[in-house]
Amino acid sequence: VQRNQKALEKLKIEVKIEEEMKLKREDKKKDVSRELSQTTAAIRNLFGRCFNSMRVKPVFNGHKDNAALMEVLEFELDVIHIRIADLKDITNEFNTVTATGELPQPPMDNTNSSSVNMKENSGSLTLPNVGSLSLGSRF
Repeated sequence: VQRNQKALEKLKIEVKIEEEMKLKREDKKKDVSRELSQTTAAIRNLFGRCFNSMRVKPVFNGHKDNAALMEVLEFELDVIHIRIADLKDITNEFNTVTATGELPQPPMDNTNSSSVNMKENSGSLTLPNVGSLSLGSRF
């Protein structure tokens, strides 16, 4: 009887340990899911702000509804990157004008520091990680 009680107690301890490990795995899974949701919401928030402030609006090639989440987020992050680079260029030009009193000369090769290639007649721009994007007609 004593042996059976010891074996039963040992099994109870093992089951308890396994349940605790299962709860930890589930908690970790919930934490990862929550973190992904918060990150996605933050990217979408910044993307919306950047997108709405752009004169030439990039358009996602393909259908956002059918695209993978990471593909859409990568596109949105690239748009945020472009807008930040544009704002840096604007700040640098402003600082140059206020320091020298002269307007800077436009670059000869039609590229800017954000690694975005804009072609006047093609209606598209190329993002570093996404590829070619169509430009919207809104200004």
